[in-house]
Amino acid sequence: MELTIEKPTTDFNVAFFVIGRLGQTNFNCRTIIDHYLPEKYYISGPFMNDFLADNQIGYIRFPGFTGEIDKHNLNFMLERYQDTQGLIIDLRQNGGGMPQDMYRLLSRFVSEKTLIYYSQLKNGPGHDDFGSPKPAYVEPYEGIRYLKPMRVLPDRGTYSAGSFTSLVIKAIPNMLLVGDTTGGGLGAPNGGQLPNGWRYRFSISKALTLDMDESYENGVPPDMLARFDWSDLSRDEVLDAAISDLLR
Repeated sequence: MELTIEKPTTDFNVAFFVIGRLGQTNFNCRTIIDHYLPEKYYISGPFMNDFLADNQIGYIRFPGFTGEIDKHNLNFMLERYQDTQGLIIDLRQNGGGMPQDMYRLLSRFVSEKTLIYYSQLKNGPGHDDFGSPKPAYVEPYEGIRYLKPMRVLPDRGTYSAGSFTSLVIKAIPNMLLVGDTTGGGLGAPNGGQLPNGWRYRFSISKALTLDMDESYENGVPPDMLARFDWSDLSRDEVLDAAISDLLR
């Protein structure tokens, strides 16, 4: 659970603290465009995508949960990459957004109704006043899906719906997280504004893993740790690790 109070300020020390506590950024879009993707890579709605590793791997960059996912873009991409050996979804520096996008996306990667997490809703004024855990499921899309091995790339700039998706991915057998721990923010937010102009927002729910672990609110750890080396912008070590793991 996290309570955030935002006070209008021009204090650059405060801004530096909020940014600096997250650790290094593990994503450089220029590196991917210049050294990995073909010159005429595809933009399909909110997705940047194309083949990697001599057409053996499909790569999908998803920068934000904007509510713009539709069946046409997903059908196009998943049909295009259907014969690949594996698929990579890049969630690095994804600040979140509409959680409905998560269900639209993950419904393409399961073959049956799948338990993905448990949710607890706040139901009283006390710090630990929550209802009993309720199961949540994702159901398979009835059209084209992708069921081969997949790697999803998070980092410390992956927040909210991006971090929530990272938690859920741990419940899907053919998907693994490669990169760094997410920035956190798993609970459904609520908030408002005080008479003095201060804005507040707080979580009204908890997201728990299948074994009832509630400790991932401040960040979901990867299954395979990998970090970007900023001394060499010609390579993306996180992406390289995901490619190597899919091709082994």
